[in-house]
Amino acid sequence: MILIVVLGNYIAWIPRQNYIYPLHLDEWFGMACARQILTQGSAVDLIDPFYGGQPWLFQFAERGFHLLLGVLHKICGLDWLLIFRYIPSFIFSMVILATYIMGKRRGFGLESAFFISLLPTTVGILGPAFLVPVATGLLFIPLSLFIIHNINNWKGSIVLALFILYLLSFHAYTAVAIVVICFPYLLLNIKEDWKSSVRFGVASLLPFLLSYPFASRYVVQVLAGIFDLHAISIHVDFPWLVDSLGYVTFGMCLVGVFFISIRPNKRIFSLLVGFIILLLFIMLYYQFHYGITGLYERGLLYALLIANIIAGVGLAALRKMELNYSLFTSIPRRIVQYGQMILAGMLIILVVITLVPQRQSTPYYKMIDERDYQAFCWIREHYGGQNIKALIDPWKGTAFSAVTGLRITSRIIMTPTEIDHEIYEFLDSECQNTTFLVDNEISLVYTRQSCSNPNLILVHDNVYIIRDD
Repeated sequence: MILIVVLGNYIAWIPRQNYIYPLHLDEWFGMACARQILTQGSAVDLIDPFYGGQPWLFQFAERGFHLLLGVLHKICGLDWLLIFRYIPSFIFSMVILATYIMGKRRGFGLESAFFISLLPTTVGILGPAFLVPVATGLLFIPLSLFIIHNINNWKGSIVLALFILYLLSFHAYTAVAIVVICFPYLLLNIKEDWKSSVRFGVASLLPFLLSYPFASRYVVQVLAGIFDLHAISIHVDFPWLVDSLGYVTFGMCLVGVFFISIRPNKRIFSLLVGFIILLLFIMLYYQFHYGITGLYERGLLYALLIANIIAGVGLAALRKMELNYSLFTSIPRRIVQYGQMILAGMLIILVVITLVPQRQSTPYYKMIDERDYQAFCWIREHYGGQNIKALIDPWKGTAFSAVTGLRITSRIIMTPTEIDHEIYEFLDSECQNTTFLVDNEISLVYTRQSCSNPNLILVHDNVYIIRDD
């Protein structure tokens, strides 16, 4: 188990081996929102940390996660860079251990934990190497499965309800995924223990009802878009699922599906049913472009998690299955068992030597470098807390606000907008257009390009402020 955790830590560490700053746009976004909560000393009536004023509707929908980041920084005294560099590996270790605990009693804990340790991280579906809500929320899926499978009393129901209630402020799509994955077991368990199913059913649905008055604006807008046609992101592609799993893992997943089907255990079989329902949501969105975009894009990561657990079931079944065929009747049982162990070992080695290089070659983008970060820190030290609007390369805008706490003119989220093109034109022309600065109420410019506007004063490397006169 220690080796599996070490492997998982390495997989989560790959994108950060030679980079000490947050990697993904969503990491910088989380850092900016967490700092805004700390600055205001409250998680309500928050101000947009990038532009000031009222935030857009979904900007603080994950404030439970932002609060967690703020607590890690403020109470635990951890530096922001340390949080984003090391906490993802720690959380992923917890996901691996939770998977092991969930599967141990059913005989597939080690195998599923092994496959989970190789879970991918990409810029599209995200993953355990990033400190983002969906990756952190993965921890609650095996924990919730463990609770409904093993704690069949009111205490377990309360814990599950608290999990889902917190996730609704943390990452609502994960809360929905937990209900989708767990609900088949509650239905299959009605005949044997209907009281437990009712308790867990109420525990699953009650948090949604309690939170609806506070989240009705979000819910109405999301549900209203279900029947709108959606474009499929080039970064999130459903057919890529098999390639990301790896063909050996995919094969083990099919083996797991086979053994679950012929030897039905309601706990494991319900997991398979939940997995199929999740895949149906994803396939319907991919094929017909209708549904909830967030559930499709994040659902791929949930599907990968469950697929790896099922692959663990398949590997455990191969390792332990009884061979009663006439072909093996003359072979001593111990020899057959050794053969099964050797086969399992060879499959594990094959998975590692094929998937680790794939994880190592996964491309990631970097928004800023050390020069940018040091300049941002200087700006924060000298201008932080002031009512200043800055102009910066929009690609670096999110990171700039996260570090400095200053407002910006624009930031790129997915693709450049009209104002972004205007900013690039301004920077490419050596900042000559003073009218552009005045019209957009810009007081500070950060650029590593040449800047020859006489109305801009160089106050630090690549940092300019506009003359008062």
